[in-house]
Amino acid sequence: MKSGNKDRMLDWFKYAHLPDMLREASPPFGELAEMICDSIEPGPERTVALRKLLEAKDAAVRAKLKPGGGDREISTSTGAMRLPKTRCGEPGCKRLVASLRCD
Repeated sequence: MKSGNKDRMLDWFKYAHLPDMLREASPPFGELAEMICDSIEPGPERTVALRKLLEAKDAAVRAKLKPGGGDREISTSTGAMRLPKTRCGEPGCKRLVASLRCD
């Protein structure tokens, strides 16, 4: 990052832990997140922009995982990965979301 406007949300754009098949969908989103932090001053609207970009990145990774939906498990070189349904972490949210978990 050039400007020093590091945002703690950038941690959510990391992708080294993902299997190769899923990892390839993530870099453009991480790069754009860094560009946003470099060019826009911190504030609530920048946070909203990063949050929506993160939602888009998560959707792209899920689309790479299962383009047509269906079964939520893949095999990787280190074992199987499942996408268990968990509650959204936002206060008051009742939405179920899928989160990556390695077996």
